Amino acid sequence: SAGATAGHATTADEVGTIWGTLLAAGPLAADVSFFEAGGTSLTAFAAMHRLREAFGLDRGQLPDQAIYQYPTPGAMAALVDRLRAGAAPASLAEGQVLVSLRGGADPALPPVFLIASAGGTLGAYAKLAKALRTPREIIGVRDPYIWGGREATCGFRAWIDLDLAAIRQRQLRGPYHIVAYS
Repeated sequence: SAGATAGHATTADEVGTIWGTLLAAGPLAADVSFFEAGGTSLTAFAAMHRLREAFGLDRGQLPDQAIYQYPTPGAMAALVDRLRAGAAPASLAEGQVLVSLRGGADPALPPVFLIASAGGTLGAYAKLAKALRTPREIIGVRDPYIWGGREATCGFRAWIDLDLAAIRQRQLRGPYHIVAYS
């Protein structure tokens, strides 16, 4: 909502409080990313469930994937306000392959990319992303299979090509700093 009146919280305040409570981080400011505040792909489901309950929306209006396209309380609040005003659910991007897990102190440095396992989520990297001592941004690379953007039977090379395309959209040339596990 545009500006709060005295004593009335804006939708962004409400979203920030809901997410901050879930993450035990205190209310999130309107411009703080859910993922940079400690959210993971696993807590994202709970965050979206709580928003749907709080604002009387259903999954068709506010799907779980919306958090990747609207990761800050301000952006999510604008979407929630439009939906509550009767707007049709926005069509979401195919799925966000790259998710900022932690901002970097030096934007001139290439980021560190954390690659999710096949069919897995980035939750496995939550502690690592928090513990890494680097001035680089830490970016999670999600498996498109999660939202139907990759066929389960596609070969390894085709899957890697999807990841590479997303990484090169963010950083055209190397060096690349990549973390993965198997």
